[in-house]
Amino acid sequence: MFLVYAEENILVHILVNLPVSSEVLVVLNYREENTSSTKTSIVHCVQKEIDEYWNLLKNVSDFLLAVNLLPWKGILWAGKFGPGKNAVFGTISSLVGLHLLIKAQHKGK
Repeated sequence: MFLVYAEENILVHILVNLPVSSEVLVVLNYREENTSSTKTSIVHCVQKEIDEYWNLLKNVSDFLLAVNLLPWKGILWAGKFGPGKNAVFGTISSLVGLHLLIKAQHKGK
């Protein structure tokens, strides 16, 4: 993540490979006297959005794994993934979950 600030117009260029949410745009449009609190708000919104993308990745991999493990063949892709793909989806879900857990613990301290 790379942030560039211009003090007078509070222009922010967020260079990430993720789309910018409307929450960030609302913060950009709102001008405050204290620019440092605006910068903090923008950084907080971007970090929150990135956390949501991590959550999405975890939930999608959980969903793929859960549907594949259904006992009924014929519902979506139940039983079509091999053991290797099951392991990959389970590992992705677990690692992202650990990442989010450790990040939440560091925020609490």
